[in-house]
Amino acid sequence: MMIVTEYGRRFLDLSPDPKRNTRQCDFGALQSDDIRSTRADTLLIALGTNRKNAGSAEVFKKVDQDYVR
Repeated sequence: MMIVTEYGRRFLDLSPDPKRNTRQCDFGALQSDDIRSTRADTLLIALGTNRKNAGSAEVFKKVDQDYVR
């Protein structure tokens, strides 16, 4: 059975599903060990923002480029 683990900046209150784990995290505080300890066959990244919501070009770059890396 395949299980999907979602990491997000905000917690999504979705209906319970035994095939899905939802975790809220602070991408600015992630340690490389946190990422390396997660095993996955496939990785999809849908993280992003826009300059208006980010509030500055610096924060926009952090979310859109740095966090994804």
